[in-house]
This record gives sequence, structure tokens and C-alpha cells, in this order.
Amino acid sequence: MEAYRPDSLGEPIWTSSTDIPAVREIVGVDNESRRLMVVDTLKNLLAIDLESRGVRTVGSGADQAIMAPDGTVVIVTAARKVIRFEAGLPVQYKTSLQVTPLFQAGTLGGRYVAVLGTKPRQLLVLNPDRQLHVTDVPDGSPAATYWGELVAVGGTGPELSLIQTAEPFATRTLEVDGPARQVLFSPSGHRLYVSHQSRRIEVFDRFSLDRTGTITLPGIPDRLRTDGSGRWLLARPAGADSAWVVDLATGTLTASVATDWSNDLPTVAGAANLLARRNGDVISLDMAKPGSPEAGRIPGGSIDLWVVTNWLPKERLSRAAIVAEAALVAQDSALAPDSQAVAPADRLYLQISSSQNADWSKEFAKQLNDAGYPARVLDPTTPDEGYRVVVGPFGTREAAEETGRKLARPYFVLTNPPIKQ
Repeated sequence: MEAYRPDSLGEPIWTSSTDIPAVREIVGVDNESRRLMVVDTLKNLLAIDLESRGVRTVGSGADQAIMAPDGTVVIVTAARKVIRFEAGLPVQYKTSLQVTPLFQAGTLGGRYVAVLGTKPRQLLVLNPDRQLHVTDVPDGSPAATYWGELVAVGGTGPELSLIQTAEPFATRTLEVDGPARQVLFSPSGHRLYVSHQSRRIEVFDRFSLDRTGTITLPGIPDRLRTDGSGRWLLARPAGADSAWVVDLATGTLTASVATDWSNDLPTVAGAANLLARRNGDVISLDMAKPGSPEAGRIPGGSIDLWVVTNWLPKERLSRAAIVAEAALVAQDSALAPDSQAVAPADRLYLQISSSQNADWSKEFAKQLNDAGYPARVLDPTTPDEGYRVVVGPFGTREAAEETGRKLARPYFVLTNPPIKQ
């Protein structure tokens, strides 16, 4: 296994110390433990330690596997048993699934969410001890927020169901232009993208349910995905092996790229590098430059599986490397100065969310606190400012950014925000 810089795809910057068994799927990267979780072709759950570069078997019988936002992994076995692995230790849920899930998501606090292909379809919420909630849902394609606290499901009519996966398990209905073909949340969970049997994608505010805009594409999309920062949206044209790339900062089409589609690629890595398969190779296109020229290529890389992560080898953890390879969000005026030096009196915080919805921000902060992160909500100081969720304080910038990498979300480093001590 090897790791590369997305802006060049040159020589590997990291190589595993042992051979990795044939991999069926990549589950995800746990930034806190610095482990890459995969399932091999024999259904074994493997942990690849990114620091020691070794590999070990964590579990077996993984018919399906997902990673929860706290880095734990949940598998479903052939007998439809649900097993959660935290710190390498298995916890079997007491409730087994009736049928193989069509969709699943993990949340904080050990909860597991699944949509079952029963008649009618059902959404279940489980914790290790019992079933917490069950409700009927439409037959459309489900999508969940990053934290799994909300699931959206389209139906056969012009409406979308939004199901809350924590108490009080409320369901809201969103009126859309027609039957939803694809539904997608932004990484922050604030925006919702809905495509139909048309060239338009509707953009909604997840909290107010107001439509905030539309994106017009050259044709009808049948798949949507965003990058980890939420800056780029990728859409696959129906019946074509290519990708439309939309810059969500402007809502405009940036590029149309010939590429195969799969679960891992195409995607965007770093600030603006599109990684895609083409003619048996993996290529990197620099979308920050006119015409999106090729920035790198790995011959024969198309047969491999790829994952984008903001983890870096220890030897590359210089300030320059962090800025160059993990710059997923624009720096604003509240960003701490680009320096390692912090005055002893300075208090550093991570801002990881800003929303006009106070209740959502408070619940988000509670989930982070429950997961062991000291979070709080900063009230708006101006009419245009939102409720900001911050984590901290930290004594050094290095400690703040280490936590930011563990959270695996876009963040700002704030210096001395208006917090009463």
C-alpha cells in the first residue's frame, strides 16, 4: 500500500511495511488512532496502522462495513448481526436485522442507523442494547449527514422525508420540484442537494428548508458526491462515463472530465485536485488553473482502490505541509496568524461549524462533548453571524490542529474568541 501527494502523484510519500491482503473495500481512516480500516476479499476487517505501517485482523465475517464519525467501525454479517468495533474490541448489538440493509450510517454514542428493503421500507435506529426507533420511509435513495443525526429519503412524489435519528425522532417533509433521483448533504450538513429527472439540482437550507439556489448542468445527473471540504460537487451524467465538476463557491460548472465512476473515484483531494480514472491510469487535474491541466499520473493505478485523507506521515508534519495538503477551507479574518508562535496568554479554539439554527448547534456541541471533545456554542455577535460551535481551548497551535485532524472536518483555528472565562 502506498500514499501520494494529490497535486503531483509523484513518488510515494509513504509505503506499508508488509504486503496487504487483497482488499474488497476501503471503510475509512480513523484519524485519532491513525488507522486505515479495510475489508479484504475473505470478509476480514483489517486495521492498517499508518504510523507503524503494519496490518492486523480486527474482525471477520464482514458482509458490509461502515465507519462512524468517531472512527469506530460497524459491520453486518451474513446472519445480519450488527457488530461495532471500538479500539479493536467487538460489541454485538442485541437486535439483529430482518433483511440486509440497503443503507446504513453510524452516529456518535454508539447508535447505528439502517434502511431496510422491507415492504414498506423501514428506517431503524439501534444502540447495542435495544432498538430505539423504527419508522416507514419512502422507496427513494437515502442520504445521511456526516454525523448521522439526519437522514433524507426521496419518494415517488414531489416531497422529501427528513428523519431525525435521535430523540424525539421527528420527521419533516420538504417540498421539492419532483421525485428525487439523488439526495446529498454537504459535509457540514447545512445544505441539501436534490436532483430530479431534469438538468437542475435544487439546493436547500437543511434547517429552514428554504430553497437557496439551483445548479444547472448540461444534462441529467444520476450520481452526486461532494469533496470533504464541501467546495466541489461532482455529478455523473446519466448513461455516460464522465464527471461534471461544479464549484459550489460560485455555483458554476468548472469542468467536464472523461472518467470511470466507482465508489472511490472521481473525487477532489487537497484544495483543487480532481483524482480520476482514465484509460487504466489514475490522473490528477488541477482545477485551480484554466483548462484543468493534468498535474500528475499513476500508470496502471486504475485497478487500485483509493481514499483521500488529511493524515500525513510524521516526517511531513511541517507547517508548510499542513497548509499545502490539508487546506480544505478558506481562511477568514478570525484565523490565527500563520505562525507556530502563540503568545502565552492566547487561547486557541477550533471552529468547526456555524449555523443560524441555535438548537442544532447546541445539539452538535452536546454530541461532541459526549464523544470527549470540549465543545461549546458561541452566540452571534452581529446580525449576519451564526451560532458557532468551537472546541477548546488549546495551549498550542500544534495541539489544536492535532484535534482538528482527529475530527476529520474542515476547521478554523481561532485566537482569543469572545468566550467568558
